Amino acid sequence: MAFRILIHALRMLTGNLSVALRIAAPVFIADLAFNFYMGSEALIPPDFDARSDLLGPYLGKMALGGLLTGVFMLWTAVAWHRFILLEEAPQGPLAAPKLDCMGRYFVGLLVTVLLTMLIVVPVGLIGGIAVVILALTLDVGSESFIITTLPALVGAFIAAWFSLRLSPMLPSAAIGPRMGFDDAWHATRGTTGMLAILTLVLIMVGYGAGLIPQALAATALPLALFLGAVINTVFTMIGFSILTTIYGVTVEKRNLNA
Repeated sequence: MAFRILIHALRMLTGNLSVALRIAAPVFIADLAFNFYMGSEALIPPDFDARSDLLGPYLGKMALGGLLTGVFMLWTAVAWHRFILLEEAPQGPLAAPKLDCMGRYFVGLLVTVLLTMLIVVPVGLIGGIAVVILALTLDVGSESFIITTLPALVGAFIAAWFSLRLSPMLPSAAIGPRMGFDDAWHATRGTTGMLAILTLVLIMVGYGAGLIPQALAATALPLALFLGAVINTVFTMIGFSILTTIYGVTVEKRNLNA
């Protein structure tokens, strides 16, 4: 089921490629501008251990960039959901921004993030203690995979899975009154295993794809920044297509093979 949803989401993009490119244009332009504004820091954060004074400016630039690109992502998300679910195609070179729908979408996204944090933060604290105990038991160094990477991957997995359980709230906000938390959770009941597999696949593929521009940053920075914007836009659109598919299957009871 997880792979069928992923394949269906990809088919929606490839089967409507010209429309997808027009709808994705705002996100790509914002990502590209942000990457070239940040330079190499867009791909590889500075060494804050060596230069702690860089942390504040870096976080400030990331927050500003996240705010600006977030607006464009809301624009693109609403346009794509409405195109697939309502067959509302853009009438011009770009989709017209639906400010009321974008507002509802932002509220739904904020609710999802806050509820996810309520779950992830306590689990993360418990997991952090467990990692320390495990590291001491196995006598591993502070730079080992168990210390540096495993907790982040586990936290990302839990956050992504929980967000997917609540994901019907977002497409619903794009096309009409937003679903509540209870309705979204009820609609995705029985999909725990499927969403877990889908989450794992997305994290692994996204992590691997993100390494490509990082590897090019030292030798071909402009190409790496451009490629980073392309990869981010592609995965953003895949994510929106997956959310649309989950909504269509779990809420509207659409045929996945249609």
